[in-house]
Amino acid sequence: MHLSENTILQGGKYRIIRTLGQGGFGITYLALQTGLDREIVVKEFFMKDYCDRDKNTRHVTLGTKGSREMIERYLEKFGKEARNIAALDHPNIVRIMDIFEENSTAYYVMEYHSGGSLSSIIKQKGAMSEKEALSHIAQVASALRYVHSNLMMHLDIKPDNILLNKRGEAVLIDFGISKHYNSHGKATSTPNTSGISPGYTPLEQYDEGGVGEFSPATDIYSLGATLYTLLTGKIPPPAMQLVNNQTLTNELIKKGISSQVISAVTKSMSFAKENRPQNIDDFSSLLDKLLNVPQQTQPIISIGTSKEIMRMRGSIIKLEAENNNLKFENSSLRRENHTLLQEIESLRASIMEQKETSFANRQEIATLQRQQVIDSNTNNSLNSETATPQDLINGKEGTNESLQNDMFMNNVIELSPISKIRQEEMPLITEYRKAAEQGKAIAQYNLGYCYEKGLGVVKDPTEAVKWYRKAAEQGDTKAKMALQRLKQ
Repeated sequence: MHLSENTILQGGKYRIIRTLGQGGFGITYLALQTGLDREIVVKEFFMKDYCDRDKNTRHVTLGTKGSREMIERYLEKFGKEARNIAALDHPNIVRIMDIFEENSTAYYVMEYHSGGSLSSIIKQKGAMSEKEALSHIAQVASALRYVHSNLMMHLDIKPDNILLNKRGEAVLIDFGISKHYNSHGKATSTPNTSGISPGYTPLEQYDEGGVGEFSPATDIYSLGATLYTLLTGKIPPPAMQLVNNQTLTNELIKKGISSQVISAVTKSMSFAKENRPQNIDDFSSLLDKLLNVPQQTQPIISIGTSKEIMRMRGSIIKLEAENNNLKFENSSLRRENHTLLQEIESLRASIMEQKETSFANRQEIATLQRQQVIDSNTNNSLNSETATPQDLINGKEGTNESLQNDMFMNNVIELSPISKIRQEEMPLITEYRKAAEQGKAIAQYNLGYCYEKGLGVVKDPTEAVKWYRKAAEQGDTKAKMALQRLKQ
């Protein structure tokens, strides 16, 4: 239930005009800041699946006794989101003006941008010109560069979350599932993992632990997907279905997009995170002079009298002294960073070596992988080669080995010997179904997992139990555990 028109908040400071929208965790209103007679946006914490509102008092009830602890945790996160955005200072990031509690829930107030979202503009006018699209993307890229410099990832870049202000400039909003990281690149906050936007969310974000380490490449995938939508007027296929990027290329060619921009989009939306640009500067370099990402400028300080100059010099001397005290700490941090970089390079080298070694060697390196022995004496109608996820991307045949695929939340997905894929764009789920129907236990388990979680197929618990049971009958331990879990 929404707040009605003309509802007063904060003793008359704000008056509700109308509802702008509702998501899973909040309701957004257009309101009037009465003291300044200007329109603003008020966001109210209201989990629609758990909260209710008293019709007479407008107070919000925070779920039942069993769910209240969870709701209070998200309420705390709601306030933290507001404070995080308020700490950011960038012309292309929405500004938070106030936060308060009322009606037994929480609210925060943002500036209102009347230009609408890029999503609504695409729906009204269709695809943009290359020049217009790149102009908006440059402004969002500038905002992301600033966000990343603060060891933060947005994790929900899409046209719906980019508004235009009255000057036609892009403004990034909705940091509801953003994530912070420490100086070692480890996550310090836990986002709402239900924040998946098919078409804009990369594969690693489907994995509960997939964004546990700082990697701007995750946001860059979504930025590339947003650019694709602006240029074509279409939402990209879900990451899970992008076996290769030929679908993207074909659509962009139809729109007459330049080869340089096509290359930037497809590179940014690479299946594997390591194949994407690793930061905004890398992304900008793909577009060379076509994309001029603005830097945030510093204000010019005008110094008047000589007394002011002396005071300024005194401040500078004091700052220099403080800076000298920090040099040792900075030196220490640089050494730690150098050591960390060496460890990362060593890990990368190990991974490259791992790709060239046998299944047994890879198993020693990846301690989380589960050993599976593939029966080479399968039905004669099946091909003796296996297409790994990486081989599917490259359009090549694979080897008779299994590979951990992080697509389905750290579950090992192994392709049994199957027929060669004749259509480059065939979703991976089709291959799992073929192998499952041919009696491969691991494929049956993975197909059951897909139906349980709704990954690549419509969620269907009955189908999930069916395939788990088939795998369990062949002795698959994970399938047996899944059946136990579903019975609870």
